[in-house]
Amino acid sequence: VGSSSFRRGNVARRAMYEEACLERGTACRRQARSRPATPTGASGPEIPTANVRVVCRIRPMNDKEKKAGATPAATASTERKEVAVVRILAGGTRQVRSTFHFDDVLTSFSSQEDVFRATLQPLVGQVLAGYETTAFAYGQTGTGKTYTMEGQLDSVEGRGLVPRTASAVLEALATSEFTESSVTVSYLEIYNEELSDLLACSDRHQKLDLKDVGGGRGVCCQGLSEVEVHSMEDILEVVRRAQEKRRVAETRVNARSSRSHSIFTMKVKCQRAVAGGELENQGKLHLVDLAGSECAKKGGLIYSEDVSAAARMLAGQEEERERRSINQSLLTLGRVITALREGSGRVPYRDSKLTRLLQDALGGRCKTVIIATISPALASVEETISALSYAEQAAGIRNRPVASSLLRTATVSAQQRSVTSHADVSSNSGLGASEWAELEMKVTYLSQELEEAQVALGRKYQEAQEEAERAHRAEVRLDQTISELRKVQLSCEEQTFAKQRFASLAAGRHEAVMSLQNSLATMDRHRVSLEKHLQSAKDQHRTSQSRASEFCQQLQQQLPEKVQPLEDPRVEEKISQMTSIQSATLGELQQDQGQQCENLTALTSKLQTHRGVRNETVGQACTEAKTEILENLSQTTATLQSIEAALCSAQRVSTAASSSAAQ
Repeated sequence: VGSSSFRRGNVARRAMYEEACLERGTACRRQARSRPATPTGASGPEIPTANVRVVCRIRPMNDKEKKAGATPAATASTERKEVAVVRILAGGTRQVRSTFHFDDVLTSFSSQEDVFRATLQPLVGQVLAGYETTAFAYGQTGTGKTYTMEGQLDSVEGRGLVPRTASAVLEALATSEFTESSVTVSYLEIYNEELSDLLACSDRHQKLDLKDVGGGRGVCCQGLSEVEVHSMEDILEVVRRAQEKRRVAETRVNARSSRSHSIFTMKVKCQRAVAGGELENQGKLHLVDLAGSECAKKGGLIYSEDVSAAARMLAGQEEERERRSINQSLLTLGRVITALREGSGRVPYRDSKLTRLLQDALGGRCKTVIIATISPALASVEETISALSYAEQAAGIRNRPVASSLLRTATVSAQQRSVTSHADVSSNSGLGASEWAELEMKVTYLSQELEEAQVALGRKYQEAQEEAERAHRAEVRLDQTISELRKVQLSCEEQTFAKQRFASLAAGRHEAVMSLQNSLATMDRHRVSLEKHLQSAKDQHRTSQSRASEFCQQLQQQLPEKVQPLEDPRVEEKISQMTSIQSATLGELQQDQGQQCENLTALTSKLQTHRGVRNETVGQACTEAKTEILENLSQTTATLQSIEAALCSAQRVSTAASSSAAQ
């Protein structure tokens, strides 16, 4: 009997032990998952920071504003990513223009798909990688926050960020990359600083409360129900259930004004096969629809005629309480943003439940997107400037996103099975109380060590994947740099070939000009020799003519006066022939001399023209070649410097990646 009761006691203690181990292992795993990649004071790379991304969306004029002829005061530019707001001061005599710049700007022409692509589409992959992401809409009441977050569920084009993002996550999980996955959603409402579960059954009234998880893991809401979803229809059904329970009312500004803040949370657990085991990621997506700030003069509920004065007074008191609660929580949110931007020592997260829930989103472990919604009407210009100012301040907040990953290897699984089997054998061996306590402590220690090893392996695997991606990007940049270098070398070779060709053409022209110059010099010498020959021929002709004249005079003097000159016709004919020949020769000589003078004059003018053209062409060619050579030299120097810098950067990245991979 004693042995059987001892065994029953062992069975009971073993059941309690397994339950305690399960709780401790789960807590240890959660704590390890939330732990940063590099603890404070430890050696290793720092956790990378990421700025809060801010997107501004300006809604179009509604029908009420169009009928009233409202003046537009806000304009937006998607190309410059800026929003300009004009205020009228001094009784309408002076205008003040304020400009705000954001990461992205969406105008009245932007569709719901454009909003999704600009805000949450890049974060879907981060959620599947184990990161926690948050997006919330901030702005005055009636500016389209609920339409941006939820949209029109019955219209595919009009659906907001909640159904679109959930659908994108489910579609990504449906691929063959993931071996196992599960998705759960929850919907929380904050009304007058009270928490409500929008997905709870009508007969369930469990009180919700916020609790610090500890270990820097943020805040959780105890008692909040979670619903598992598998398709788009499940998501739409969840959003419809939340819309039915959420508190809304008709005001002067908005026909369906949200009187509370709502937080849609999606928890994604997925596993995929990797080298050496399975990588389990656990990501979260928080989509926050804030209630809009409103002024008591501009806001106010609209009552039907059959409502009594007492009911109106009670409703007015409740409305004032709602307005104060909404404005107080939004004011606290603004103080948190200001404190984070200025680097203040104390950040008032605990002053409201909204800021406690958004603690990780602002300055924490999340990747955050803020969507500032504004109205273009002049009547809302003060609220528009206030919302844009807070949004611009939030752009300077830096978060430290940390992925939650767990690497399950075959070795760790075998060790875990060995520890479990050892615990089973020990539980049936009839050990004493002290020995059982020691064994329990050992098994608990080994379980915690196993969980720590799995988390560390998952973190190291993520770091190795990131290093591999960086190395791949570095290799791609190196290949691009090498291709650009080859293009530059080819361009330099083409330019060098063109310069050489141009230089050879210039040398050929120079040789032609020099040969022409030599020919002209030869013609000058030939002209001089012809002039000398012509002058000698003239001198000989004059000498012959003078001799003939002297000879005739001597004959006339020697013949007696009485003797009549012989009249011989042959002599006279001979003399006349000689005279005509002499005259023709003299004429030909004069004609040749004139032709030579003309040829020499033409050659001289051509030579001068060719010399001028040659000098001008050679000078211009030299100037152009010098300018082109200097420009190409500067471009080549700059390109080589940039290529050298890129090669050094790629070499550093490759070296870092190699060292990280080796570690």
